[in-house]
Amino acid sequence: MTLRKLVEKLEVEHEPGLTNTEMFLNNEDLLPVVPEKRTWRSWNFVGFWIADSFNINTWMIVSSMITNGLTWWQAWICVWLGYGVVGPFLVLNARPGAVFHITFPAVARTSFGLFGSLWVVFNRAAMACIWYGVQSWIGGSCVLVMLRAIWPSIQRIPNGLPESSGTNTRDFMCFFLFWLISLPALWPEMHKIRHLFTAKAIVAPTAGIVFFIWSIVKAKGVGPIIHQPGRLHGSELGWAMVTEYWLIRRGHLRIADLYHTKRDGWYWYIYGINPRAYAAYISGILINVVGFAGATGQKVPLAATRIYQMSFFTGFGVSSLIYYTLNHFFPIPGASKHFEEVDESGFKRRTDTASEDNDRDEMKKAGDSNVSVAVVPV
Repeated sequence: MTLRKLVEKLEVEHEPGLTNTEMFLNNEDLLPVVPEKRTWRSWNFVGFWIADSFNINTWMIVSSMITNGLTWWQAWICVWLGYGVVGPFLVLNARPGAVFHITFPAVARTSFGLFGSLWVVFNRAAMACIWYGVQSWIGGSCVLVMLRAIWPSIQRIPNGLPESSGTNTRDFMCFFLFWLISLPALWPEMHKIRHLFTAKAIVAPTAGIVFFIWSIVKAKGVGPIIHQPGRLHGSELGWAMVTEYWLIRRGHLRIADLYHTKRDGWYWYIYGINPRAYAAYISGILINVVGFAGATGQKVPLAATRIYQMSFFTGFGVSSLIYYTLNHFFPIPGASKHFEEVDESGFKRRTDTASEDNDRDEMKKAGDSNVSVAVVPV
């Protein structure tokens, strides 16, 4: 196998005849999803979010709240409030992708620019890696429990890792096993795994209820938890796409401009970077910097600590306000005064265009061959 063929096998699928710049902006994962792959329906999304929310991580959040002094019902309310607050922001941020069938990296270009969006995508990817690591470590703990129930001797595996690693050979082995077992789930394309989440949406709540009953039996009743007295009384990237879509361009996009570097494109801005977005992004970070220093043990004013504790709202609010204000004084191309979700470019993928051309050719041949088509009245 020649080096060129090897490189071609490693390449992401893309349309033929593209320049290097076009290949950078275009591939199968970045272009709008074709109709035949839009297989997810409303109930698939409901199942996905049930499966995503009903997990061990949520249980750990609740248990840590009770450990830190909340009663069971206070912790329960906090979880519902948390999801209730975050949910609308998720919907607002996801709307452009759902309507125009484009993925997050493409949506990010509308606000940060064709090349300015690279940091946004990297930020999202890095956070996904960190979160996957956290979830895998929790999953590794579950693997350890299962293996220990089968082979109790696993508890005595000699440790070959230094203390500075923060773990040991046994736990790291279980973490690796969980990662290895879950790895095949990354291979199928998204449109092929919707029923996986449907099944998980049934299995996960059922398992949760079973574990809950087991816990009650193990604790010999719910009295200790119910009667436990309480001891306590009393995202800077997402804003841009929300403000951009709902308040600046008001649903108006030019999908074609997401995939070329022509200077008259809406998302070219200044060399492919939108300075307004970065100014607002940095502003949302700065308002929380002092409070963050306080969270690391530094002495800071109480007001800074309170602002940091509300960082989701303060960061989002400041960034959104700055971005909206900058766009008022320095309008971006495509800003609109009325809301309408429309693609003003009428974008079609080359494969779609080629398919339409083939259809027209077939119809022409059929006409030349005097092939009649019967039309049945309704």
